[in-house]
Amino acid sequence: MKKVFLLFVSIAMIGFTACSSDDDNDNKGSDPIIGTWNLYSINGKELSECERKSSIVFSKETVLIKAYSNDENKGCTLEASLTGTWKNEGEGNYTITNNEQEKTTNFITFSDKNRTMSYTEEGNKFVWKRK
Repeated sequence: MKKVFLLFVSIAMIGFTACSSDDDNDNKGSDPIIGTWNLYSINGKELSECERKSSIVFSKETVLIKAYSNDENKGCTLEASLTGTWKNEGEGNYTITNNEQEKTTNFITFSDKNRTMSYTEEGNKFVWKRK
């Protein structure tokens, strides 16, 4: 349950910010964050098959986040689903504003030819793999 809480907090904290018309020329189409990402590990520990269904889908301007966890009684269940917008602030910093207008900026590192994305949130390292 603690992993689910950490995941949900992490997802909620990846704030996204709406793009204004003066951002139209920021070439987001080539941003390495665009695509579908599945959660791979938290703090170096690989997750269950169910938890790895957790995903973040970055499109040109929006984001869809889904968090899954194992429930002893219900099996693999969707714990949270959030939407929002995002902005590349430069130098690896991304601001995310969720649908409740909560904003967070995280430093995101891309590796493995942009197939792996990682960041640290509240002392926990999250690693995501491109689908």
